Amino acid sequence: MGLTERVVAHFRGMEPLPSAGDPQQRDLAMVELMMLAMHADRHETTVEDDMIREFCGTRAWDPPLDAEAAFERAAATVAEATSRDDGVAGLFESICVRLGDAEAQQFALTEIAETIVADGVVTVGEMEFVDRLRARFGIIREA
Repeated sequence: MGLTERVVAHFRGMEPLPSAGDPQQRDLAMVELMMLAMHADRHETTVEDDMIREFCGTRAWDPPLDAEAAFERAAATVAEATSRDDGVAGLFESICVRLGDAEAQQFALTEIAETIVADGVVTVGEMEFVDRLRARFGIIREA
């Protein structure tokens, strides 16, 4: 069983623990991160898109945001970042800062793992994305 499958199996069904910072900013960071993960293999699927929309629907958004507005804001943020010369590095760092505590990071890795296995295929690009995320969070890769 690969890392992604182990993460999903271990944490499936767990809710994020309370963590520092603005919950809405953490949730928006999660949506942005899920979108980046969806694009890591350069092939987005409706299954992955639906998972992200479903995630948005489970969060408590403060007006003027609602689930659809949060999805659209995150999509616009990711699209803008991908059009920059330096790519998504700045956005990736911003997301990681907003998910700066262990509980948020645990939850993020679980959601990302579920997102990338949703279409039934885990690509090299997706695994590299997970590895990059784990490295940024300071999580040592198992041998």
